[in-house]
Amino acid sequence: MQKNWYINQSGKNKGPFTAQDIIDFYDKGLIKSYQLCWRKGAKNWKPVFAVIQLARQEAQSYYETQVLKEDGQLPEIPINDVKASTETPDIPAREPVELKEVPEEESDLADIEIFPSKFPIYTTVIATFFIAVTLIASIYFAAGSTKLKKVEVQNISVTTLNEMKRPVKDGDVHLFVNKEMSTIYARLPFKKPVSVELILHRKPDLLDGSEILIKAHNIGEGGLIEFKDLVFEEGREFIPGSYNVTFIYEFLSVTDNIKNKLGMGTIREVLEKKVFLVPESRQAYLEQIAKIEKKRKTAKRKAISTIREKLRTLESLISSMSIHYRLSLSQKSGWLAHKEFQQRYARNIGPLLQSIVLSNYELDKTKLTSTELKLENEIHNLGKDISAWSAKLVEKLSRYGYLNKQKRLHLRKFMDDDRVVLQSVKNEIQKQIESLM
Repeated sequence: MQKNWYINQSGKNKGPFTAQDIIDFYDKGLIKSYQLCWRKGAKNWKPVFAVIQLARQEAQSYYETQVLKEDGQLPEIPINDVKASTETPDIPAREPVELKEVPEEESDLADIEIFPSKFPIYTTVIATFFIAVTLIASIYFAAGSTKLKKVEVQNISVTTLNEMKRPVKDGDVHLFVNKEMSTIYARLPFKKPVSVELILHRKPDLLDGSEILIKAHNIGEGGLIEFKDLVFEEGREFIPGSYNVTFIYEFLSVTDNIKNKLGMGTIREVLEKKVFLVPESRQAYLEQIAKIEKKRKTAKRKAISTIREKLRTLESLISSMSIHYRLSLSQKSGWLAHKEFQQRYARNIGPLLQSIVLSNYELDKTKLTSTELKLENEIHNLGKDISAWSAKLVEKLSRYGYLNKQKRLHLRKFMDDDRVVLQSVKNEIQKQIESLM
């Protein structure tokens, strides 16, 4: 038997398994009916209850095929010779019974005319049997059905109460929660006995970064069903937000079970939808999300503006360092030039450059996005490169003695080559900032 089956358990895909493995898991309770299952060749994952019959058919087909492959000849049965007995056993004689005549006027059967039966006796027996079974089943279901307690909605907002009064279309379900987020109410488009399973999955959003997975189950008469026993597969508490809901319900009425047995319908249905589960109104929740989004955009613009100002400062420092370096070259010797450049750097460039480099260590990086943090690190690295560039220029000047025109041109070219590299780095950072504005 080929292993074509997979199951999803606790968010992980497991398999492959044979059809018989799936049947054994299901019958032993190792997998739940609402767990997702997939077979090679299928388009989508489906709950186990929707494919278990297919697995049984596949396993049965496999076993029938194996039987046909085996040799169909039966072994011969040994026949033993049986000798006929010539002796006749003694049979005890039966004592004669004396029959008394019953006078015609005293017999109860005298006036009854006997006709031949119109139907065979076995037809009557079978019909009587089915009638008796039907009556017993009807009495059993009528006596065994317990009336479920009517759902009483408690502690919900006026907005939620008004939404619960809206009619539900066929094939849809409305979900609501109370103010404490402790009870879920499901409004159905029909009123008949039904068993309901809920699977709710919430992904992180702007209000809360938690991921929530909740499962719940209850039985009701339809119309309105409540869920109080919430099982948290992921997360610790039920928080407001947008949820992806898988709604699985099984009809429990006698009529639905009969239709299912006769192949005229199914007693299970699955519905998936996205809903907002909030204690107040959905509009208030969306407005709160919009406010947070607006604050985030404002904070982002502020962070980007701060990064842009740092970059502009570094650009001015690059130009300022080039000017002070050229002015220092007016000295007669390299020694005097490097002394003057050191003084100019310490007075006009060093303090400001140092503040930009050190500001990176004081950042609250938890409040920055990955893009903003990347730009801050690039600004920090550019500041350190400028600082290293100044030290390189000072060291270059200290090597020269008397400065003539040719030496001054050589030192300017040495400075300009590094300035072009730093300017290109600055331009790349500036492009990234402009794309975010």
